[in-house]
This record gives sequence, structure tokens and C-alpha cells, in this order.
Amino acid sequence: MANERGRSLPPINTLMAFESAGRLGSFSEAADELSLTQSAISQQIRKLEDLIEQRLFFRKGSGVRLTKAGGLLFETISKMLGDLAPASIASNRTRTRIPRCSFVQRILRRLADGAAGGPAPDTPAVRSG
Repeated sequence: MANERGRSLPPINTLMAFESAGRLGSFSEAADELSLTQSAISQQIRKLEDLIEQRLFFRKGSGVRLTKAGGLLFETISKMLGDLAPASIASNRTRTRIPRCSFVQRILRRLADGAAGGPAPDTPAVRSG
């Protein structure tokens, strides 16, 4: 799916794999949690890293650790998935549609801007908490 600037947004399953691996510190544990293989989680993470052109994890022998960019994205994605869960349940009960949010676009733009040395003039502030 592309936004107004033509950038692709990551699929929800990729974001779920990233959030799980970041929270658990392990691709294998994320795979168990999501009923996938470790290889599938690794491929999803690689796809996300390629999309945003940022390394998100430091790989170490027994697990993984988030990079600075990974930590920033993790906070946003974790909140997003937490916000979507109750809304999705409510949506299924009432058959209403959840409005599309642009925070993933903002965080991807923010990560790209950080790699380039600063925010773009039209980048809205992203607040945590």
C-alpha cells in the first residue's frame, strides 16, 4: 500500500513480527508467539529494514537487541498495535470501520529524516506517551 508520497507502508504482519521480536528479544520466541518459523520472522524483519533503510536490531548469539532506530519504531508500533486491538474487537461487534491513521507514515518519515540529518519541514511532531 502506498501513501501520498508513493512510499510503501509495511504490511501489518511485518509490524507484528517486529513488535514481537522487539518485545521478546528473540526471533525464535517471536516465531513461537506468532505460530511462524524463525526464518519467517527474520525475513519479515529484513523486509522492514529494507523498506525504511535502517537497521532495527543488533543480532547477538542468543537473541536480538533493538537499535536506536528500532527502539523508536518499537515504541510507536507497540502503541499502534495496542490501540488497534480494542478498536478491532469493537469494530467486529458493531461492524463499523476504523479510520485509517497516518502515524506509521509519520514514523517512517521521521526515521528517514533522522538518517538524512534532520526532519523535513512538513514532518509533524510525534509524541510518545
